Amino acid sequence: MKRPLPLLLFFVFSLFSLVLAAQPANNECSGAQQVCFGESHSASNSNAGADSWTSACHSTNNTTWYKFTTNQKGGNASVKVNSVCDAGTQVSGTLISSASGCNPSNYTELDCNSGSQGTFSLSGTSLNPHTTYYLIINSENAGLPSACTIEISISGDAVTYSAEADIEDATCFQKKGAVKIDSINMGPGPYTYSMLEGTPQNSNSFSELNVGNHTVSVTDAFGCKQKEEFYVQELNNTLFVNAGEDKTIIQGGSVQLFADGNGIFYLWNPPSGLNSFETQSPIASPGGTTTYTTYTYSDELCNAQDKVTVFVLPRIVIPNAFTPNGDGVNDVWQIHFINYYPDCVIDIYNRWGQKVFRSKGYEQNEEWDGSSLGVELPASTYFYTIDLNAKTDDKSAEIFRGSITIIK
Repeated sequence: MKRPLPLLLFFVFSLFSLVLAAQPANNECSGAQQVCFGESHSASNSNAGADSWTSACHSTNNTTWYKFTTNQKGGNASVKVNSVCDAGTQVSGTLISSASGCNPSNYTELDCNSGSQGTFSLSGTSLNPHTTYYLIINSENAGLPSACTIEISISGDAVTYSAEADIEDATCFQKKGAVKIDSINMGPGPYTYSMLEGTPQNSNSFSELNVGNHTVSVTDAFGCKQKEEFYVQELNNTLFVNAGEDKTIIQGGSVQLFADGNGIFYLWNPPSGLNSFETQSPIASPGGTTTYTTYTYSDELCNAQDKVTVFVLPRIVIPNAFTPNGDGVNDVWQIHFINYYPDCVIDIYNRWGQKVFRSKGYEQNEEWDGSSLGVELPASTYFYTIDLNAKTDDKSAEIFRGSITIIK
C-alpha cells in the first residue's frame, strides 16, 4: 500500500528543488561566464550554492565562476571586482590557471582577495597567450551565504584587443573604397567580421565602401568583440599636365611634343602619326592636321589631360612652265597651295639676273602672267626664289629655288 509523503517532507523537497533550479549557470567551472576586454560584466550570485574546490583564500559560499582568454601576445592582466551586497557581507575572489580546463587537480592559484566589501583587484603576470584563466567569486555573511551583485572588468596588455584596418581609399578611377582587417590581437579564432553590426562573415575584407566613417566588428571564438573605426577618404587629384602651344609643320615634316606634368606615366591619343604614344615627349609626323590629347596618371589612377593641335600645311606644288598666250588655259603661273602661305615672297629673274617680278603674298588675281611692269616678256627660261615665310615648328619652310619657262 502506497503512503503519501508527510506534508513537511514534501515542502522541504520542493523548496530544495526550487533552489537548485534557481542556481545560475556559472555555479561551477564548466559554466564559467566569459568576460571580454572593453566590457563590464554584471551578474548576481544569488542562490549560487557552494563549490567543491577550496583554497585558503576563499570560502565556498555562493560561488560563481568567470573566465577570460588572453590575446595572442599574452602578458599582464588585472581583474577589477566591484560588489554590491548586504551590510556585513564579505566578498572573496581567486584568480586561477588550469593546465587542463575544469580539472581541480590542475588549478593553480595566481592571486586572491580573502574577503572585503566594495571594490578589489586581482592580478596575473606573464600570462600565456591564447589561454583561458578563471575567476572564482564567493560571498558570505557570518559564515552563511549572502547574495551580491557582482561587476567584473579586465584590463592589461594580456587582454587588450586590437586589429588593424588596411584601407584602400577611393580614387578618381575607383570611386569606392575597401578595407581588409588584419594584425588581429584578440582571443583565438576563427574570427567573424561584420560591418555596422550587419550579418557576420568569415572574410576579413569589405569592398564598395562609400567615402566616410565605417566600423568593423571582429568577433573571436569566445564571442568577444573588437570594433575598429576607420575612414575611407577620396584621394585628391593634384595632377596637372600641359601639352604646350599648338604646333605647325609642313606636310612631311615632324615636331616633338612634350607633356609637362607631375604624373608617373603618360599616354597620347590618337596614336597615329606618333613614334610612340606611351612617352612624355613623342615625335609627331601626322599626315594632316591632328589634335592630340595627352593623359598623365598617378599611382591611384587619377588622371589629368590636355590637348595640343598639330596643324599640317600642304607642300606647295610649283609648275616649271606656263603658256601666257591669252587662250584662257594656263595663262598664269599657278602655284598650288601657295594660298596657305600669305606672307610668302616670290622673286623672278631673267637669265642676266635682272628682277622682272616680285610679289609679297600670291593671291589668285596677282599671279604672274609673264610680264614685267606691264610689258610682255619673251618666251624664255626664268629663275625664281620663293620664301614661304611660314612660322612652322619643324623648321622645314625652306626657300624654294628653281626655273620657270614661258612657252609661246
